[in-house]
Amino acid sequence: MSLVTVSCPNCWIEYAIPSALDSKAREIKAEKSIYCPNGHSWHYTGEREVDIERRKRQLAEQDNARLAGEAARHSRARLKAEADLRQHRRRTKAGLCPCCNRSFVNMQRHMKTQHPDYNVVPLKATP
Repeated sequence: MSLVTVSCPNCWIEYAIPSALDSKAREIKAEKSIYCPNGHSWHYTGEREVDIERRKRQLAEQDNARLAGEAARHSRARLKAEADLRQHRRRTKAGLCPCCNRSFVNMQRHMKTQHPDYNVVPLKATP
C-alpha cells in the first residue's frame, strides 16, 4: 500500500493517507470529506494543485505575451513620432508652414500673423 502526503487546510498539519483514498477523493471532489488527525473535515475543491499551477503559468505566459506586444507597439509608435518630428523640423527649416503647407521666406512672421493659436512646444532632443 502506497501513501500520499496531504495537509489539512484548517490546521496545516501534514499527514499520510492511502493513495487509493486520495485518488477517490479527487474523483468525487466535494461529495465526501476527509478528516485530519485533529478531526477537521475537508475535501478537494475540484482543481488539483498541478492544474492550478498550470493555469497560473498559462496566465503568466499570456500576460508576458501581451506586455511584449504592448512594448513593441510603443516602440513602433515612438520611432514613428521621432521620424515625424525629424520630418517636421526639416520642413519648417526649409520654410514650409506646418499648418497650411505653403512655403514662406519669413516663417516666423507668417506663423505670428496667420496662425497665432499654433502652439509649438519645444521638445528635448533625444541622444
